[in-house]
Amino acid sequence: MSTSNDNFMKLVCLSAMVFFNVSLIITMKHTKNDTIPYNSKTVVLFSELLKMVASFFFLYYEHDHFSDFQKVVREVVFGKPREILKMAVPSTLYTIQSNLLFYGISQLDVATYQTLLQSKIFTTSFFSVTILKRSLSTNQHVALFLLFIGISFVQVSQMGRTQKTGDDGNLMFGSAAILLASVSSGFAGIFFEKVLKGHATSIWVRNIHLGFFGTLSSVVSLLSDFESIQSEGLIHGYTNYVVLAIALYAINGLLVALVVKYADNILKCFASAIAVVLSVICSIYMFNFTATPSFFAGLIFIILSVVLFSTPTDRYTTISKDR
Repeated sequence: MSTSNDNFMKLVCLSAMVFFNVSLIITMKHTKNDTIPYNSKTVVLFSELLKMVASFFFLYYEHDHFSDFQKVVREVVFGKPREILKMAVPSTLYTIQSNLLFYGISQLDVATYQTLLQSKIFTTSFFSVTILKRSLSTNQHVALFLLFIGISFVQVSQMGRTQKTGDDGNLMFGSAAILLASVSSGFAGIFFEKVLKGHATSIWVRNIHLGFFGTLSSVVSLLSDFESIQSEGLIHGYTNYVVLAIALYAINGLLVALVVKYADNILKCFASAIAVVLSVICSIYMFNFTATPSFFAGLIFIILSVVLFSTPTDRYTTISKDR
């Protein structure tokens, strides 16, 4: 029964992640098309605050009595400084990643953005081997090679547009931002998985810790924009799409933690591959994106890569130090 429940939760989490991931990317692109610009760092700040508040709510829901909830908050959430500090690294990296992704989506079309973002499989694999001491199967090595070919095809297809995307963005800068975000995402995801699966601490407690440091690092990043915020305010340029983006960003953050708990970072990448296909379809109909043969070839290579990498046959094994 436990196994079937875990499989059900895994399916629910991955399906929700695909839906909300595509919704977030499309919403982010809509916000960048607005005439009045907004400060994307404030979106990251508010999403971290929302994620932290939601985590407190779910932590309360886990307990039958308010007194039990108070005890957990006092002794676990705020009573273990060393456990709290463990979340400082992944949380800060997630904040950096979020700001890089907002810059990337402002420079690239949705389809290219989502496709290039699959480079995080490289970084996730690397840190999985170096931090979690896992070894990659032959299939996974082949998958990484296919991924490299796919990303190269996508880049070549976009360079044919004279270094500019259809939204007057800069392909080189946008691609660089996505690649840096992939490095940040890979390390933060594996580090978080190691901490989450290495201790019995509630996932909502970990999310509160992530939200706390995420909020703190977001405030620090906003110091460079102090003068503009002082004159225009935090929510200058906000529209309904921006508010929706904040909510979707917070939901995605909570889902990532659930996927890591019930699945792993590799299956998270598999869900991302499905999101890529849906994003390309949406881009064609919503943003007049024109996919070249080179782009479709790259897309096929990337999807094959992710499916091959995530296949349950001959998956990675953990290298035990006791052997």
